[in-house]
Amino acid sequence: MAISLGTDGGKGFNPVTGLMEAMSRHPTASAEFFNEGLREDINKDGIVTLQDKVTSGKDA
Repeated sequence: MAISLGTDGGKGFNPVTGLMEAMSRHPTASAEFFNEGLREDINKDGIVTLQDKVTSGKDA
């Protein structure tokens, strides 16, 4: 079963499809994307940004 919300049977509106297609064309970018360290939401606003600190240890 393919995920497709398009009436023409296309890729639909699944944003992960486009992301994975782009990553398949740029291996260096995909390696950087998937190797990014986990970050802790230090100000507890529900948004994790590059200003938040990288988590390490068993919780990473």
